[in-house]
Amino acid sequence: MVVLYALLGNHPALRTEHFRSLTDRYDADIAGKKILSLTYHFLGTESMEEAIFRG
Repeated sequence: MVVLYALLGNHPALRTEHFRSLTDRYDADIAGKKILSLTYHFLGTESMEEAIFRG
């Protein structure tokens, strides 16, 4: 999930030679698109549903 978040957010750490095969592959798909990234933490939860739906 962290790599996906960084890729969609165009994070500079993914623009290195080490990750070039990953980033070049998806650049055309996400270029020019507006993407809303939401940061969620799952600390202290046992499931994704618990983190999302707890009040």
